[in-house]
Amino acid sequence: MQKEENKTQNPTLVSLDSSRLRQARLRCEITIEEAARQTSLNKMTLQRYESGDIRATSPDRLLRLANLYNVSPAWLTGIAAGQEFLSASEQLLLSPDLSLPPSRLGPRLLACLQFFSKKNSAGQA
Repeated sequence: MQKEENKTQNPTLVSLDSSRLRQARLRCEITIEEAARQTSLNKMTLQRYESGDIRATSPDRLLRLANLYNVSPAWLTGIAAGQEFLSASEQLLLSPDLSLPPSRLGPRLLACLQFFSKKNSAGQA
């Protein structure tokens, strides 16, 4: 149990909303196996995300899932209350044809997700 608590407090991880993750996958009519194949993630890992056994993930994995399900990364983390589908700016951000190299985009996106994740956690406490 202590190990799981440490994982959710790791500053390089972002929290996931397991029910939203499952909802997004089902809305896309994608099986866990297909989601695993398309995101290059382990099927058991995806099952544990959806069951809530794993409550945090890397920003890279979050972006892969959000891109596959065409939803906002903020919505998958539970930060955004009502915006399920991607906004135009989020679609641009997740587009594989970005003009910024991933090494420059990643830290800014990570910082943003961490900021809002902390703000959301503080608001729920």
